[in-house]
Amino acid sequence: MRQGLTQEVIGSLFSISQPHVSQAIRVAQRAMTDSFVTQHLGYKHMTREQYIEITKQYLRKPLPQLLLVQQYASWIGHTVSE
Repeated sequence: MRQGLTQEVIGSLFSISQPHVSQAIRVAQRAMTDSFVTQHLGYKHMTREQYIEITKQYLRKPLPQLLLVQQYASWIGHTVSE
């Protein structure tokens, strides 16, 4: 998909029909939404207690460490507000 290939081309590469390619894409999208997104994005992947502990740790750090935390958070796709 990231290569910009059409479903017809993908189907010919794997010797399957275009409707089967469409179905495979739908299944993959559903799996990513149901599994990966809920476990790794937003706050559903951690408990309330874990979030509170992380916030407490963040508030205890001196400024240079806070800047490192912000950099790390950006690397893993999270934002840290000041």
